[in-house]
Amino acid sequence: MLVQFQCLDSKTYDRLKSCTRNLTLKSICPISLNSTGLYFEQKWCEPTTMTINCGTGFLINIICSFYGIDPNLKCDSGFYSGSPTVCYSDSFSQVNSTCSGYQNCSINGNPSFKKYILNACDGYTSTLFVKWECVRQIIIDNNQAITMNTENNNEYCLNDDSLLLLGNCSKISRYEPEFLTSTSLSNFDYPIFEKIICSGGKSVIKCLNSHIIRIFSAYYGIQMKTQTNCIQQSANEVPTKCYYPSVYIKVSQICEFQNECEIKATSSFFNNTDICPTSKQFIVQYQCVKNYALRNAITKLGKCFKNNEIPLICPEHIQKDSQIHQNTYCSINDGSVNLNCQQNQTIEVICSFYGQHPSIKECTIQKETPVCYFDSVFKTIKKTCNGIQSCSIQLSSLQSCIGLKIFHIKWKCI
Repeated sequence: MLVQFQCLDSKTYDRLKSCTRNLTLKSICPISLNSTGLYFEQKWCEPTTMTINCGTGFLINIICSFYGIDPNLKCDSGFYSGSPTVCYSDSFSQVNSTCSGYQNCSINGNPSFKKYILNACDGYTSTLFVKWECVRQIIIDNNQAITMNTENNNEYCLNDDSLLLLGNCSKISRYEPEFLTSTSLSNFDYPIFEKIICSGGKSVIKCLNSHIIRIFSAYYGIQMKTQTNCIQQSANEVPTKCYYPSVYIKVSQICEFQNECEIKATSSFFNNTDICPTSKQFIVQYQCVKNYALRNAITKLGKCFKNNEIPLICPEHIQKDSQIHQNTYCSINDGSVNLNCQQNQTIEVICSFYGQHPSIKECTIQKETPVCYFDSVFKTIKKTCNGIQSCSIQLSSLQSCIGLKIFHIKWKCI
């Protein structure tokens, strides 16, 4: 019982009696507007099932919720004789953890919601009321607006304290992400979110209080297949790929198992030397998952959970071909490479690059070998050498990244 009172002299008391008392019974959930001025609200009278669905591309954000008796939101056939005017339990935390951040959610209220939500008004008809908005989250970093991709997020299934994971191992490299599509919006039934930050910008990754961050993939640099307008066009050719694999590892170390983390799109933040000849971007794809789900998944799935393979530039040939020549030249910044076939044979270039890649073990350039090369090099060498008996490749004419370079070529005579 709560009583608020004052001790007044008779003159002041007579003056206050002339004032109009505010006897309005306020609703438990006050009127509120989101950034667009729109929100949804609904009451559920038992027995029923609470269901919220924001549709593809949108996430639920719970604004307010209560389970109990509100003077302005009573059920038509409810029993309220002798009931308190206002009576409710804190259902916000339960509804928020069940629904916020997901595309759809439901709570079974048949025969009643008290199986899942504390009932503070037992014996009377209680109403479940929820106010929410559907948001398509926009991330703005360094004046670049990127829409977050979202998808339905079903919870992991728990059975006798054992965790059942729903889904298959992703084949996408953690170092070289792909733009999210309708078939790659989730991993093990948790949605994948995406942030794109232009060079020099910074941002914060944040999950709900009940979830922690799991880094799905990340890179800082250039990858042609995920290039955005962060990469400024210039007279110089843009590398096909230019990044350090350690960026993904460092972002994982900073953010995973945290509820919130700050990331910066700078080479100094990742302790890397700048090797890209043009502007760069930072892409991170992440998930917000339950703490127990992430720890259990790492234990049970091992390598499946983290695909740590860096895609090769020149793939290995499963069937060995004795006719294939493979040459690697370390720390070459100038000069030429000559290819020669016997009489009545011509050159066929299978693969080639001029840059850097960790798969080339013959050359140790620095503490960490980055990935940096131009697709145009392979096209130029094929055009120069294919179909003739001998050719000379002038390395100074080829596009290259900053720093020392490796020239690698696979070819044969046919």
